[in-house]
Amino acid sequence: MKAIVGVRHADGAFVFTRSAAGCRELPSRQDLFDHPVPGFDWGTESYGVAHLAAAIIAEICGNDARQVKHLLPTMHAFLMRLPKDDFEISESFLVAMLAAIQTQLSPSKRPLSRAGLWQWITPPPFAITPVRM
Repeated sequence: MKAIVGVRHADGAFVFTRSAAGCRELPSRQDLFDHPVPGFDWGTESYGVAHLAAAIIAEICGNDARQVKHLLPTMHAFLMRLPKDDFEISESFLVAMLAAIQTQLSPSKRPLSRAGLWQWITPPPFAITPVRM
């Protein structure tokens, strides 16, 4: 299972993806901003958190700047609330969270087609029926 992992050291904060194939550094996404942004950060109210949010969205959803723009505020709010020390977030959680955000956007602001973000979500192997109380 793939995960996004953030680690703080005396040298700074590092974010990488971990999967069965190994670990690799999460690429910086300066290209998604029209101004310079600092390195990745979390657990604070900084531009570094916005940078990390954009990089995670691009990692999960692809490099569509429109997707990043619309999903960024909620991902940014989530990352601001992480503890300031290390973190690990599974890809399945991030996909579910971004899909939930997607459903809350008005149809005119939805950046993804039906096949977009939903392509990562596999329907459950059983029927879900509402429970009446």
